Amino acid sequence: YNTEILLATCSGRLVLKQAMTTNAGGSSDPSSSPRLDSRAPMPFSSRSGPKRSVTVNIGDGTKIKTLHSKKKTEQKEQKSVAKDVKKVMAKCKDEHDLRLDLSRSEVTELPRYIKELSHLEEMYLYGNRLTSLPAEISNLLDLKKLALSENMLSSLPDEAESLVRLKVLDLRHNRLKEVPSVVYKLRSLQTLFLRFNRVTLLDAGIQNLTQLAIEYA
Repeated sequence: YNTEILLATCSGRLVLKQAMTTNAGGSSDPSSSPRLDSRAPMPFSSRSGPKRSVTVNIGDGTKIKTLHSKKKTEQKEQKSVAKDVKKVMAKCKDEHDLRLDLSRSEVTELPRYIKELSHLEEMYLYGNRLTSLPAEISNLLDLKKLALSENMLSSLPDEAESLVRLKVLDLRHNRLKEVPSVVYKLRSLQTLFLRFNRVTLLDAGIQNLTQLAIEYA
């Protein structure tokens, strides 16, 4: 006697189908231990999209559970991070804090809400996964220190030219192949960190930064 448990999907739900085989006398044996049919196609393949979290009790204590896909888990984590970042930024605005620290916060994109923090003097974003900065950073007219090391930046927005009070810019450990042209317009800049990038040449515009000390080697 064999009892086969087949898995199938129906309208997004997990459905169990039980096929009973009989003996020569035509009687079935429901007490036979259920087993998964190795010939049955798995309902959740790599082509069927994200896995749902489902637990099915077959009846004899055996449970079948599918887990959320890695992609879905990452999406949840990103939403949670974005929510936490916005909370920190909102608190910074409410308390009129001059310093914003979002270092090592798994940030992949700086919210445009940053324009609301025009009072900031220091912003620390090192150790994240930023590939770009929003144009709204131009609103941070009082910013004096901007720490962007250990990200994935290959450029800076032209709007950063508005950071007329910026004195320290840390760009270490990024993906720069050249110094962003906007940097040469930051005439108040005193310290520029460039180590661990792919920069090999400096533009003639570096002469405009008369107060600058470069840490490159």
